[in-house]
Amino acid sequence: MASKKSRAIEPIVGDNSGELLPRIAREHLTSELTKKKRPEAETSEFLSEKHGVIVTLRTLDGELRGQAGIVKPEAENLIEETRAQVMEAARNDVQHPPLKKTELKKIRIEVTVITPPEEVGSIIELDPEIYGVVLTARKTGRQGLMLPGEKGLNTVDKQLAAIRRRMGFRPDEPFRIGRFRSATFVEKTEA
Repeated sequence: MASKKSRAIEPIVGDNSGELLPRIAREHLTSELTKKKRPEAETSEFLSEKHGVIVTLRTLDGELRGQAGIVKPEAENLIEETRAQVMEAARNDVQHPPLKKTELKKIRIEVTVITPPEEVGSIIELDPEIYGVVLTARKTGRQGLMLPGEKGLNTVDKQLAAIRRRMGFRPDEPFRIGRFRSATFVEKTEA
């Protein structure tokens, strides 16, 4: 399995157990869609922690098929958060129809673990190659986020504009800006 870690999350991950997350997501998704028993997941100190998680489902040719995530973890640990978010990505992404059992072999799963966002005072503290960004509308509390290193979003202005566009935020809407680091673990596909 391949992974892409932004510079400062490695001390958070600490070992290679994050590489188990796509398999854990796949096993849970398969179990839910086929109604077969799910194997027990391996665990580690890292997998027992609470972190925000974003699960991305892609077709084998790289097209987005579903995505869901949570900035502030709600589940008891990273394993359970990953399981919850893979089901959200498969069933409840409003931009895509629910995933069917027949599609299981036609997707690749990516699991991104994020650090707790830290509020920043200025966009000068952002770097789209290092930090993901969370925008929180001051009046409504609605949130939108963008992972670091997204293709074509190589400036802070482009990163912020993409979040606003995706979430339908008004141009004059006041925000709190948070930044986070991440590690993305990509399911290995059979060649």
